[in-house]
Amino acid sequence: MNKRLFICADRNFPRGDAGSNRILFMAKALQEKGWNVIVISTGKRNKQDYNREKKEYVYEGITYHNITFPANKLKRVFEHYFLLGNMFISAMKDIFHCSSEDRILLYTSNLNFSKKIVKYAIKEKIGIACDIVEWHQPFQFEGADKSWLYRKTMYPMYHKFFYKVAPSTKNIIAISNCLREHFVEEGCNTIVVPIYVDIDKRQPCSFSTDEKSLSLIYPGNPYKKDDFESMIGALTLLSENERKRIRFHLTGAPLNAYKASASNKEKEMEEYIKQGVIVYHSWLEYSELMKLYEGVDFALLPRPINITTQANFPSKVPEMMNKGIPIIMNRVGDIADYLTDNVDSILYDGEGAENCVIAIRRVLALSLEERTKIKKRAYENAAIKFDYHLCSNILNEFFENLNK
Repeated sequence: MNKRLFICADRNFPRGDAGSNRILFMAKALQEKGWNVIVISTGKRNKQDYNREKKEYVYEGITYHNITFPANKLKRVFEHYFLLGNMFISAMKDIFHCSSEDRILLYTSNLNFSKKIVKYAIKEKIGIACDIVEWHQPFQFEGADKSWLYRKTMYPMYHKFFYKVAPSTKNIIAISNCLREHFVEEGCNTIVVPIYVDIDKRQPCSFSTDEKSLSLIYPGNPYKKDDFESMIGALTLLSENERKRIRFHLTGAPLNAYKASASNKEKEMEEYIKQGVIVYHSWLEYSELMKLYEGVDFALLPRPINITTQANFPSKVPEMMNKGIPIIMNRVGDIADYLTDNVDSILYDGEGAENCVIAIRRVLALSLEERTKIKKRAYENAAIKFDYHLCSNILNEFFENLNK
């Protein structure tokens, strides 16, 4: 068998977001099992990645071919939504000579794009699978900040992708058991692959030195799946003396985004920023962000409990643990299967500010020695539970026996 896999992803690769990292780690895990993995994606073709000998772009040993778009915004939007699938198919056929011996992994939720790739794979008798990392709901496509056209078109298109196109591949990689159960019921060959990290490149874990103060960080995006309002609500429920011990760092999003995500707590946020309880960081260079992480004790990541969060797996959990930063969060989705309360994390049941503040108080009550133990175990367990090498066998078996 010619073990060659095309990962088709309508997102920036190789230097993008959590999705880009997921693609990279799955590609590297399969490469260990003898697969020649080629990523076809969007974004820049970085000059430093060009391999003159192979005449290909290569990042960390993975060949990639990026589809580029015109500078004109209208043309770019038109090509992305209507021509992207054809562009990917042309690259597979004309540049890499894709055949029925190959495999395709689709990472997208784009309806038009996915339909074309799946139709091409079925026609050419190429085994194809979908990597599903979200189960979006209608409320995520609503709101005053979204246009009428967006509200009327985006969820119906996503709905068709999730319930029609993805199951038509017959093969699903699910990020959670919630998604696995859904697609098994749809008759799909399904495996679970959570978020993984690269432990080979991590820095040594740093530890707290001040028992009286507690440095927290929220490293996510408040517009997405996290319960930022409960984080601020929890701060308001602390006593003044308790708040004085806390430095809550925000980074990764504009300050207005944080305020909009806790709109009824805007005055409190402004006051806490003045007091130094909340420390807002605008844009940070990578080296500055890593320096900030060295002084952080715990990451705060409460989530609402709904089908979206139960189906998703928060990428920040393994990322933070890989830096020796334990998570404070509620039990939602698969997270309790990987973490242990008071050992490598602080977990709690339920949702809302009232439950979140109890967890924060538990951390405030820890001695320096107890904090250090939890940080150390979080760092160690990132390697035990989230090292991307761990998914090599399950991915290899999945693609070797892919349904057609």
